[in-house]
Amino acid sequence: MQRRIHKFLSVLLLLALWYLAAALIKAPLILPFPHSVLLRLCALMKTAFFWKSFFFTFLRVISAFLISLILGFSLGLISADFPIFKDYIDFPLALIRATPVVAVILPALFWFKSGTVPVFVAVLMALPVITTAAQKGFEHNLEAGELLFTA
Repeated sequence: MQRRIHKFLSVLLLLALWYLAAALIKAPLILPFPHSVLLRLCALMKTAFFWKSFFFTFLRVISAFLISLILGFSLGLISADFPIFKDYIDFPLALIRATPVVAVILPALFWFKSGTVPVFVAVLMALPVITTAAQKGFEHNLEAGELLFTA
């Protein structure tokens, strides 16, 4: 019960800070008040355009996650079984991990259609994390992995 109170108070604190910052800035285009954002959100939720945009954004997020999951799981499994493969993908994964997202978005806008760019960027940013996690998991549980694939 105590934790719920603290979580609720943290939300109230963030809202209070948001109100304070909006009042100090006095520029609704830069930082609007929370109540005006909520009212605008409610107004937008009544339009079909909002839900269409929401659906396609959700579809892009799910597809990027699934692509990252399948590729990362596969690369992690192969790199756990073959150390030479791990040596070859370590540097590219480290390079992707160190690259700022903005540096990926700008060239991707020239390479792909605008609807594909968010999926590409999300896959590229999530792939090193998922690959490393899968690789470490397979290396740590090598016997369990062998049992899984021999059954």
